Amino acid sequence: QLSKVCGTSYASSGSKSGSNILFSPSLTHNNQLFSPAGNRIHAFDLSNNGMRTLPIECRSNVACMAISKKGLLLAIDVENYAVLMQLHESTAVELHRFHFKRKVRCVEFNDATTRGGAQYFAVGYGKLVQVWRVRIEESVMPFELHRTMSGFAADVTSLQWSPDSTLILAGARDNTSRLYSLHRIEGFTPYSFAGHKA
Repeated sequence: QLSKVCGTSYASSGSKSGSNILFSPSLTHNNQLFSPAGNRIHAFDLSNNGMRTLPIECRSNVACMAISKKGLLLAIDVENYAVLMQLHESTAVELHRFHFKRKVRCVEFNDATTRGGAQYFAVGYGKLVQVWRVRIEESVMPFELHRTMSGFAADVTSLQWSPDSTLILAGARDNTSRLYSLHRIEGFTPYSFAGHKA
């Protein structure tokens, strides 16, 4: 009966599918759990035993989402349309919508309290990893493509930033993981870990 508490499961492309459930890393949203239900997102207040539905809808069922320590929530649906929103105490404000041209199966924000406070997010972009910089002050195009990394033979399904936001570990359906750097580093070659299921 977990779906009655944390959202609704749904089928996608003929197979069982769904999205991730997240604890908020934001200090202003402490003890909150965010869970998709179709194309909407529920916010559960674990301290006060309350629940609210965010007022913003995705175009279709949510496939993956991420939350930054600055209170940004990025949700990407099964049709690869993304919506960026700013979380507030009792609501959320839509900031930007964007369409990825390839399948996105995972997304992760970096810790923007490191390296000068720059906010990035990484996405599994088909067989590639893309890193985007978020520039909220740019109203026309707040997403700026920073890097695209390759090397996988199948779709990327998991991502993890290092604590200092300098490295990204990515895993794919080909049972390999690769370690990339956020910025180009002279002499650094992405390292591959074979035989690791993502």
